[in-house]
Amino acid sequence: MAQYYHRAYPFKKAAVRAGLRATEVQLTTAVPGRTAIMSGDPARAAFLQGFGLCILFLVVGGCSKPLQPPQETTESAAVDLPPPTQYTAKQAQARLHRYLKRRGEPGIEKLWYVFPEQSFDLKRSSLVGSWMLVFEDVNHQKLAVVLNCWGEAKKGDPSQANALIHDLPGPIQQNSWVLDNTDALRVAVRRGAVWLTDRPFGGVLLTLTIKGRGIRPVWGPNGQLSLSVGGVPVPIWVDAETGALYTVTGKGDGEEYVEVEELREPPWEGFFESQSPEADASRSVHPSWWPRAYKGKDAWMVYNRRLLESGLKKEASGTRDASSWHTLGIIDAALGNWIQALDNLDEAVNLDSRNDSYRYDRAIVSLIIRDFEAATADLATVRTDDLRQPIERTKAIVQRLQRNSSLAGCEELRDASTNLGIVPLQICGGPLPVVSSRLNR
Repeated sequence: MAQYYHRAYPFKKAAVRAGLRATEVQLTTAVPGRTAIMSGDPARAAFLQGFGLCILFLVVGGCSKPLQPPQETTESAAVDLPPPTQYTAKQAQARLHRYLKRRGEPGIEKLWYVFPEQSFDLKRSSLVGSWMLVFEDVNHQKLAVVLNCWGEAKKGDPSQANALIHDLPGPIQQNSWVLDNTDALRVAVRRGAVWLTDRPFGGVLLTLTIKGRGIRPVWGPNGQLSLSVGGVPVPIWVDAETGALYTVTGKGDGEEYVEVEELREPPWEGFFESQSPEADASRSVHPSWWPRAYKGKDAWMVYNRRLLESGLKKEASGTRDASSWHTLGIIDAALGNWIQALDNLDEAVNLDSRNDSYRYDRAIVSLIIRDFEAATADLATVRTDDLRQPIERTKAIVQRLQRNSSLAGCEELRDASTNLGIVPLQICGGPLPVVSSRLNR
């Protein structure tokens, strides 16, 4: 059965600790008048609870127009639902940053909580329509803002923000949020994660106190996404900085979060595998990308994070000119540092306002985070003949997204020329599958 979900209010501290003990979930939304209640089988509801929130882990950063799909759907009827586009939590954070900056409002001082909204199951693809971010601005006011993949922002009541973060041990340090929601799921799947029902939903970014590790930023809680230990599903959380896996042990007041030591690996550095068949194939077709990137088997770009981060540090330590700022912006975009990417590209354009490539690359990154106003403004100023065809393709993508027209997979690539060489930027459209197993299969 496909369900349409909104964010859960309120949750209690007991839900944080108990996680998987609820038998009924009541869900309300920031949009007045919309309510959904899911109850029934206690075991299924328990797996869907986790932290008092129903949406549990994102398969792909999809997006639906902010309309309510039907409560139930079949695979054949799924085509009648609003079509999806790719959208991730870190992209939504960058959209919020630009939204506040353009309006002259106080910026983000501390990020507390990130939560997906308007999610539903299209049988083969789980989608997230928008992201809700709870943050503290530079004036120390706590706010909750919902951003959808059409760039629309809606502020919630400050009391909602305070209620959501009341029991959290601390904010998410900005430099500790490395893994996006899609990265975290792929890390878990590669280490043997399985799920109880059709697919895991959503993904909540928050902090937990981990035994021996202190306060850590984690993706979770993952009631559906679990490890199978002796045939018993064990819920897991994914460290948003290192990719480490955590679980909960003990009962009642004795519960504590601990690392899954059996699956410990070095800190996450991405999914780049230089000897993989996909790398070999992409290297022959796109030699200018190598060794910075290749196209993976699921059509996503795979970036050499270690190489790009080294180049980022080297470029940042040198003399800054327009070319240097542009290089920093492109590398940050490839690494998923969307806020820094656009800030750096702003510097490049300011120093060399006649460079159409800089404006076009900034338009691409603005489009990726769903800042359509900024993307359209930059595209309108580009006059270089060599960019005429790419500009027209990009304008068509903007129009299709704004008309709620689905894109098939990863629609467009932009080969950005940097001081390190060519770095491809990718505009993603339709949902991408994540392959794993199910406990009940």
